[in-house]
Amino acid sequence: MALAVTGSGAPALAAGSGYTAAKAQWKAAPCKAAAVQGRYWLRAANDLSRRPQHAGSAPAMRELRNLASLPDTSLTPMQMRKSRADVRALNTFFHTPGNLVKRLYCSP
Repeated sequence: MALAVTGSGAPALAAGSGYTAAKAQWKAAPCKAAAVQGRYWLRAANDLSRRPQHAGSAPAMRELRNLASLPDTSLTPMQMRKSRADVRALNTFFHTPGNLVKRLYCSP
């Protein structure tokens, strides 16, 4: 997934974009049961679809919707590879720390 970023490495934001709301959904999803994580990813995709959009939102929306469409458990090896690639790309897009997301954002 190719994402446009500013010189600081942050996504190029448009005023009023849904990036902040989408990032909140992205950070909340790992704290939830697998059966409901897809709802958070779909909400994040919907938040990113708000106008005006910023660069990189279209690929991120596709990746979020792809993750939401996967089964909750028993992924095939191909689905696992694709979902890991999607998660890495989305962590880059949202500037979240990858495998530390659950530990950092979920209360004990």
